[in-house]
Amino acid sequence: MGAQFHQWTIDDEVNSYEQKIETALGRKLSWETDDIAKQNIQARSRSPHHLDVGKH
Repeated sequence: MGAQFHQWTIDDEVNSYEQKIETALGRKLSWETDDIAKQNIQARSRSPHHLDVGKH
């Protein structure tokens, strides 16, 4: 089929998003109080919308 598959971690993206939000809120995010927000950050970090994948 000729398909290429790539794998990478999203840790850097998640940390970057969380640091920005924590700075804006003036507090750390936690799973106990920010479960939905942290899930959304991880989901957005996995989303390929910001990558130029498949356009080459």
